[in-house]
Amino acid sequence: MSSSIMRPNTPHYVLTVQNAINLGHHFYCRSTLDDHSWGLIHTGIVEGAITNAVHPELYPFLLRMLDRSIQDYLDIASGTCSIQGESRCIDKVCYSLATDIIIDPHRINPLDWEGLLNLVHFGNVVELSHLWDPGWYRQDGLSLLHKTQVAHIHQRYLEFQQLFSQRQRLKNGDVLVDPSKAFFEPSILQLAVAIYKYKQAMKTFDNRFTVKELHTGLEKHFEKNRPELLAEFRQEIKKDVESLAYCQSFRWQGVVYKVVEASQKHVLSRGKFFLVLFFS
Repeated sequence: MSSSIMRPNTPHYVLTVQNAINLGHHFYCRSTLDDHSWGLIHTGIVEGAITNAVHPELYPFLLRMLDRSIQDYLDIASGTCSIQGESRCIDKVCYSLATDIIIDPHRINPLDWEGLLNLVHFGNVVELSHLWDPGWYRQDGLSLLHKTQVAHIHQRYLEFQQLFSQRQRLKNGDVLVDPSKAFFEPSILQLAVAIYKYKQAMKTFDNRFTVKELHTGLEKHFEKNRPELLAEFRQEIKKDVESLAYCQSFRWQGVVYKVVEASQKHVLSRGKFFLVLFFS
């Protein structure tokens, strides 16, 4: 008996020198979440043409990983660390311990730059999933339960971004920047443009999911959820794909940051929203 382990989103086929029974499994952990995310987009855009089997029952596992990781951060920010099942009311202690506490391979630590990348990459994929996943364009494509789960995780992801932007800063050298303006907004914009350009290049496999429908959906999404990005989205999709470096990879192509705490003065000045978020 032999076994082989490969990273997700890896083109492959199975060849044996004699009759054999092949058994495959899927393993999800935070270190490969990016690859899982891009694999979902590839499968969605070409509608399963690059895989021998679609496993819709596995997507909820990824959603739960994201949900649990967001909850971990919300617990840390509110002073209750569910990771070890105990309360920590001293904010600085909670943050200083957080990096060492989150060691579960299925839970993401957004206080570390690589962890934040993983969480945001997959969060963005979920946010746009109703546009790149052909199942959303078909009456019999997705169950109500699946759609409800995605909507729930999307809302939680937006809450995470709002709270994170209040309590954290991204640092590059001696410069501190707002996570929302410097990372969250550019990353969702770049992914949306990359998906659109990818769909253009791959043409259409199904007349129920066309380039025109994707374009219309993206416009409506930005107009409703992120109106401040709509004008830039319209400008970016007009550019040649060769001039858009970020279209060569779904992964973030911008500055590499370090996650640090926002000043206490800044956090307290925005405490009203913090209380509304947790107690409304």
